[in-house]
Amino acid sequence: MPNRAGLKKVTKTVRGRKGAVKRTYWVRAKDAAKGAGRFVKRNAGKIVAGAALAGGAALALKHRGHIAAAARLAHAAHVAGKERAVKFNKAAQQSQWNRKETLRHTLKGYRQGVEKSDLGKRYKEWRGSPIKDAQGNTHGRVKRIG
Repeated sequence: MPNRAGLKKVTKTVRGRKGAVKRTYWVRAKDAAKGAGRFVKRNAGKIVAGAALAGGAALALKHRGHIAAAARLAHAAHVAGKERAVKFNKAAQQSQWNRKETLRHTLKGYRQGVEKSDLGKRYKEWRGSPIKDAQGNTHGRVKRIG
């Protein structure tokens, strides 16, 4: 068998009169590398999407404790808001308000319930207090330090 240095064996499936047939032949290694480059170009989007998905999964796995804690806080805030909204809704229905006023009152109760929950308190601390100028007008917020 002759020396095949610098060559690479390529197998391709071709369709002939007798159906699909495999053909093998030798090509220069540089030409075979071009084929690999074509593969990468053709599937670049899938490769990038796979890498992004793997990165996102790894990030979620790394921070799963923080994500779970945030979900628990959000659920607790929702429950607190819902309980408060039910109370406000009962009070609103006993009054002589129209539907719009009743809904507004119920939503106000939900918001107050969420603000009084642990998540609402944390958000208020994180958000900071308003910056006031000499006239008492607010301009953005300042985070509390410490």
